[in-house]
Amino acid sequence: MAKLFEYTWTDADQKDWWESAFKLNLVHHFTSHNLHIEIAKTFKQKLPLQGKFLEYGCGTGGILSYLPTNKELQLYGCADEPSQVETTKQRLQNQSNFVTAELISDGFFNQYAHSFDIIDLTHIWCNVPPAVEQAWLTKILSLLAPSGYLCINDCYNYLPQRDSLCPHCGAYYARIPNVNALTPQKITDTLGVLGVKPLFCKQTTMRADGQSFLSWQLVKWHNILKYHHQDNFCWIGQKV
Repeated sequence: MAKLFEYTWTDADQKDWWESAFKLNLVHHFTSHNLHIEIAKTFKQKLPLQGKFLEYGCGTGGILSYLPTNKELQLYGCADEPSQVETTKQRLQNQSNFVTAELISDGFFNQYAHSFDIIDLTHIWCNVPPAVEQAWLTKILSLLAPSGYLCINDCYNYLPQRDSLCPHCGAYYARIPNVNALTPQKITDTLGVLGVKPLFCKQTTMRADGQSFLSWQLVKWHNILKYHHQDNFCWIGQKV
């Protein structure tokens, strides 16, 4: 099924869209808390949850709030929007192992160079234009400690039956503006060149907020049978 039209998201479009989404409090509608719970559960099973953990693009701090509160794990968040930073701080202010959330800046990269033992990117890479993704990933990896873990929770370009019209600019999106079609193999190949080896990958199609069980199952199996893939996946690699 072809898309009705294509739209190229510029940096300004994405910033404008996200600001509007936060003003309207739409983020929880677009990102299911069930997905955050599943991601946190996978981390508990597959990672040594100790040291410094960074949620890059922390949004409202959902994933951080589901991680263990043990003292061996220190939680950090960062985002490029002040509203996201403040929301994360408010949400996790009573979580004993939460350290801080900060704005992404050159100063942030300088301060935390090679500091984090685990970095998670959830629905972030898919918003990075392919032309700049290698430079962007190099900056992300500059924050990762030697032998640290990089986690990618992302998606293919969403299929039309799950798309909606952006209430702000009319562009096609599905819960998030998506400019970069990712697959586990593409992530493995791209990060392999940058010195990250794959350890684990699981494909998941989570139930969206407000989505009926029947709709969720129909979408999931339609994608599997017709397109031989599921939308979302969790990929974990280690810096070598």
